[in-house]
Amino acid sequence: MRQQRPTHSPADRVAIFKPDRLGDFVLAIGAIRRIVNSIGAHRCVLLISRFAREIAAREFPAVEAVEVPYLAWRLWETRRGLRGLIDLPVFRTGVDRLICLRHHRFPHEDLVCAAIPTRMSVGSRHTRLGEPPGELIRRRLEFDQCVAAPLAFAGQCEELHRHASVVSALLGEPVSLDEILPVMGPQRPQPSEPWITVSPFGSAAIRDLPETLLVTAAVEAARRGLGLRLASPPGEEARFNALAGRLQAAAPVAVLVTVQATPRLADLIGLLRTSCLVITTETATAHLATALDCPTIAVVGGGHYGLFSPWHRSSRQRWLTHRVPCFACNWKCHLPRPVCITEIDNAQLLDAFRQILDLNP
Repeated sequence: MRQQRPTHSPADRVAIFKPDRLGDFVLAIGAIRRIVNSIGAHRCVLLISRFAREIAAREFPAVEAVEVPYLAWRLWETRRGLRGLIDLPVFRTGVDRLICLRHHRFPHEDLVCAAIPTRMSVGSRHTRLGEPPGELIRRRLEFDQCVAAPLAFAGQCEELHRHASVVSALLGEPVSLDEILPVMGPQRPQPSEPWITVSPFGSAAIRDLPETLLVTAAVEAARRGLGLRLASPPGEEARFNALAGRLQAAAPVAVLVTVQATPRLADLIGLLRTSCLVITTETATAHLATALDCPTIAVVGGGHYGLFSPWHRSSRQRWLTHRVPCFACNWKCHLPRPVCITEIDNAQLLDAFRQILDLNP
């Protein structure tokens, strides 16, 4: 049966639906902050995934956060997960307004969203990266305000444009990109250690940083009296140590490459904020470093180019890519290798070094 909507929630609360991985949640920080500042932290509740637990607590400590099931491909698993949440106020009595900041949705996310009783809901139409829901879920999840895709220009971050459009619809007033730009503080201090922090692996192997570029980075770092530290998530130390050994063996000169474990989000943020430079693929590290306004070189391929990147806090950030006609392939590469990444040449990387380290000391 269709979820009954209350005429008015007793608490007059607003639910912000963003159960996503870390990098995508970072892109929504500015939009969430704009809502919280307008509505009030005590009247907001965040619907998040387990991946965003630490950053939600860091950026929005006064806002209640509820973890919901994430990416269960079998809908019965999502239903089972919801049974454990049904007694929480957000699912039992509902909210006054629901805003969905998850634009590339799949049926399991629509199912969770539809389980929240609300008087009024705002969300965007499904994108090509998502999957339209079946008829049953579609009948239960019909946003009262369904925001069309915003007008974005080539090379801009479409995700931020979508956030601005949805927040504008909720608040009933224009919202600019500057107002919802992801900003994380406190202000980055001067680097205290001569290190370049590297996040070399993407969410899939096709998105990894080419080792030839990393060797070039290590050699340039050595020339400047710097070392490379590879930021390793929990349980990945062996993989990162193996990469460090390969880089040292391939470099034509002696280079310093070490592995630094980052078991907590705070550990990774600490590395980024004290680095002379961050080199990363398009992953959560790229979005964190940009939100922190760190000097950053981010390698981005053409699979989703323009959807989630590039974006900038300042001139400290450079996004590198090799443009080819098959951009927007959704990472379904028909070539022997992803040339949009592997064909980025050393000159591009060294030029980015110069622009960031020499021109932005």
